[in-house]
Amino acid sequence: MSKSEDAENSIIGHPTNIKGSAPTDEEKMMIKSTESDDSCLKGNGYKSEDQQAIADSHDFLHIDPKDKLANIKKEILSGINSNDKDLNSLVNPGITDAQIYHRLVEKVESERRITSIEEKQIFNEVAELIESVSHGFFYRLRIITNGKITVTESQIAMLMKCGFSPKKVSILLGKEMNTVSTHRRNLAHKITGKRKADCNLDLIIISI
Repeated sequence: MSKSEDAENSIIGHPTNIKGSAPTDEEKMMIKSTESDDSCLKGNGYKSEDQQAIADSHDFLHIDPKDKLANIKKEILSGINSNDKDLNSLVNPGITDAQIYHRLVEKVESERRITSIEEKQIFNEVAELIESVSHGFFYRLRIITNGKITVTESQIAMLMKCGFSPKKVSILLGKEMNTVSTHRRNLAHKITGKRKADCNLDLIIISI
């Protein structure tokens, strides 16, 4: 998939707020503001139950969406404990106990990639699993990436949330390590403003 195609099909995710409940009308309007000039938010292949509700929100006129989003992003990132070093211990047991997780582990152990035929079903299952144990993950992911995340970046983020290392991600996606590293740097840049893949990116994704 080309970079432009990747951007054209980015994930919307499941928009829920930091506390795990449905987003408020104000939050919906703020999310919508990140979409207005961003073609990468169209045509994603993942479920988005509240996407239409977000698109139809027009009732907040007296807010500064960028400031509001920046404050929410700061709040999300401030809750991460940078002293946590054992990333595997931070992965939710509900993920590692799931059947889809073990299917992915088997693929890694046999060095088999996720095929194009399997891709949509597998990542829908992974997305549903993550949302069930970490409600609001996709909303928080959208916020900390400033509303701009491609399909490949979202897939990498989901696999990171499941505790898979960069090498294991490269096996599952059938991509070279250098390619995975480039996507990680781009993801890190969107989150932190720094083009470094070692900016506690795994910790951030696992913790949000």
